[in-house]
Amino acid sequence: MSNAVEVTRMSELKDVIANNDKVLVDFSRAEGCVWCKRLAPHFEAAAGMATDTTFVVADVDQDAALLHELMDQGFRSVPTVLLFENGERVAEVKSRTALQIVGEIKR
Repeated sequence: MSNAVEVTRMSELKDVIANNDKVLVDFSRAEGCVWCKRLAPHFEAAAGMATDTTFVVADVDQDAALLHELMDQGFRSVPTVLLFENGERVAEVKSRTALQIVGEIKR
């Protein structure tokens, strides 16, 4: 069972961010992204450890608006992991292991 919410539409992502105090979003691609596939098990494990944060996987291949949102934020590669608190983006999470991700979002 997954600890992370999967979204495929921008409207779904906005709803999750609006309805949760702390949200960590992994903007990734389902197909063809080796780095996305390497991050996935660590992101999932971190989701099981940080119960005060809602973890979201947003597949940018499924909705062009998700990709444009990422690009509007100034990023040009996937995976990009962004932390939102109270609906506002507060940080880009650079860590790529479960323990490091949890440590970074707890700061």
